[in-house]
Amino acid sequence: MTANEFLESLSNEDRERFLDHIAKMFDDDAVAFAKAGGIASVEVGPGARSKASSKGRNMANDYNSNPIYIDTTFTGGWRSKQTLNSGTLRGYGTTPAQPGIRPTQITWVAPGASGSYSVTDPNDSTVLAKGTTPASYAGPDPEYTFPATTTWRDFNVTISDGELLIYYRI
Repeated sequence: MTANEFLESLSNEDRERFLDHIAKMFDDDAVAFAKAGGIASVEVGPGARSKASSKGRNMANDYNSNPIYIDTTFTGGWRSKQTLNSGTLRGYGTTPAQPGIRPTQITWVAPGASGSYSVTDPNDSTVLAKGTTPASYAGPDPEYTFPATTTWRDFNVTISDGELLIYYRI
């Protein structure tokens, strides 16, 4: 099976997730995937970037994806909501199986005018990330990048408009 045959065999939503995941894995090497007509093409070179897309999403807040998709405010911590790594590590008492994430980028899709979001630690209310747009904002989707050493043990999100795509490594 060729790569194009594989991609064509996926549903639109699965194809978007797969390509977003692959593009994010290689983003540091300036490799990005363009999604045109359901077929992936590769752009390589200085300045090549992936374009985040939330097209095809039909659910609120997807805690188990990469990027993590958030379009409504939530509390109680991401770790308690995701189901990929729940419980505790075997043999380590209360050590959580999901120790947290290392965010690499946040893309704020369609933030709108006078929009705002904040990401906070539910344990001590530390502000991990935040953004606002002016009253007359009609620009591109803001992107925020993080140093490779950034780590979030858990987080809550408050968002007024748009969608957050939180890309991460574990």
